[in-house]
Amino acid sequence: SEMCIRDSQRRVHGYIAEAGRNVGETFMYDFSISLTHFYEIVDIMRKKLEGKAVTLGFGHIGDGNLHLQASCIKPEYKNEVESILEPFVYDWVKEKGGSISAEHGVGLAKLQILPQTKESKALDYMKQLKQIFDPNEILNPYKVLL
Repeated sequence: SEMCIRDSQRRVHGYIAEAGRNVGETFMYDFSISLTHFYEIVDIMRKKLEGKAVTLGFGHIGDGNLHLQASCIKPEYKNEVESILEPFVYDWVKEKGGSISAEHGVGLAKLQILPQTKESKALDYMKQLKQIFDPNEILNPYKVLL
């Protein structure tokens, strides 16, 4: 049934994330991108991180949601891997017309990156929608659009 398929997909997603963490320090990204560019970033990052991190990409091709995961091979590579990933990944996604936040939302980690990746008019619309649907700021307080 469809419910069994979704449950299986969630479990596989969890296993992939766990496997990455077993390799080492793991950086995970969740973004949406057009299908014409869907897997390009994975190949790009594999080349950039070769010998330093195991790089995986998986997601939902139907809605253009890609999970990029880079797991450091050695703990001492953490800072170098992070500096290779950021801000490159965010800039690449913006350049390709994607969004740095897909199914898992903006949260705290991407809050400071949002103004660099979205036009100010789009941010204004987001703030207006947040105010309409959450005027008392009780839903995820302090997490998005401060």
